[in-house]
Amino acid sequence: NALLHGLRSYELARMPRVTGTMLSAGCSDASYFAWIAAWYGAVDRHIGVELYLPEPDDLPAGVEWLKRSVGDMTDVEDGSVGLVFSGQNFEHLFGDDAVEFLLEAQRVLEPGGWLVMDSPNREVTSALVWTQPQHTVEFTPSEAAELVTLAGFHVAGLRRLRPCRAAAPGGLLPLCATGYAPPPPPQCLARSLLARP
Repeated sequence: NALLHGLRSYELARMPRVTGTMLSAGCSDASYFAWIAAWYGAVDRHIGVELYLPEPDDLPAGVEWLKRSVGDMTDVEDGSVGLVFSGQNFEHLFGDDAVEFLLEAQRVLEPGGWLVMDSPNREVTSALVWTQPQHTVEFTPSEAAELVTLAGFHVAGLRRLRPCRAAAPGGLLPLCATGYAPPPPPQCLARSLLARP
């Protein structure tokens, strides 16, 4: 988990830069927003959408908390968000919520805005027996890209967080492998997906 969080932090710093509003689909507590600020940078307005956890008492300035499902963001204006970030959230959604989230993300994004998701790669997590019990569905990269495309987005890129396939066909690298530098293989533990309307 520490390895995954470190890799996600690095990818957070590589997300497209926006001015204006960022929306986080799923967030935990005030430390989540501190993590975003430390690795991504400050944004003018940050909307956190979270249904299951209580609103923190110590939210940073510029952060708004919406206690809602990410599949129902009716309090967010059409075309008002520059970046929707769904970090390790999509795999927690039930079928209808996943579809509704993508449609809501499409609605709230401004022209030229970005949807960025990071999520486990089922092909690898199942092979490593590293699937989390609270995940409803883990998608393969191609499945996630297809869903995003069906919701009206153009997939601008897929990025792996960490190579997990060894050079030998079917070979998996251990979760904490060190000292290797192979060319990036086609499968990985988790992916970042960047998409635009």
